[in-house]
Amino acid sequence: MSMVVHDSWLDYALDALRAGTPEDILAGWILAENHALLLRELIIREIERRNPKDRLATDLWKPGDPVLFLDIDGVLNGHEYNPLTQSNGITPACVARLNRVLDNTNCGIVLSSAWRYMVSGNAMSLQGFQYLLQTHQVRCVQRVIGVTRTDLQLEDTNERTREIREWLDQHPETTVFAVVDDLPLVFGDTPYAVPFVQTDETTGLTDADADVLIALLNPTRALRGVPPT
Repeated sequence: MSMVVHDSWLDYALDALRAGTPEDILAGWILAENHALLLRELIIREIERRNPKDRLATDLWKPGDPVLFLDIDGVLNGHEYNPLTQSNGITPACVARLNRVLDNTNCGIVLSSAWRYMVSGNAMSLQGFQYLLQTHQVRCVQRVIGVTRTDLQLEDTNERTREIREWLDQHPETTVFAVVDDLPLVFGDTPYAVPFVQTDETTGLTDADADVLIALLNPTRALRGVPPT
């Protein structure tokens, strides 16, 4: 991409912002975002061309690719409740570890967290939830692929287990998958021996947890971005 092209779309976006009309601002925003994504893709392709053995996991997820069943509270945070926002936040260090899993496995994400009720309760679309994660720097562009069903038995500790199994039954093409949750989920021996990582609810996802998930979701791949020992 030449500097002339770069200057062109950047100037267009700036002019749109100065114009002040909502339509022009949105058009400039979309144009700038599209060019940024294109530039990112070109950089990634050049990295892969020069270093094919260190290929970045940036392909779009497709059926048959690995799937991660993701809990959020106790995984992407340590249940640090903020009374002012009446919610738990998302911890950047946990996000960085999840990103390392995504980068090394190119897995899709199925939300098994209670946060999925934002989608199933129609507060936002699945794509909207993906954008929410992206604003917290989760590298999940076109990777949030679904949610497990709503709870039928709220007091049953095995309910989440059944929800995950049912999703797998409905998607037989998914043969490589893992579950990460702070709850002590019990899957038993049949019909699945489910690869499961339980996090510490007070700290969330650790480096060690991320390493295990990478091994489960992509056992033939050498780890990238492993933290120093």
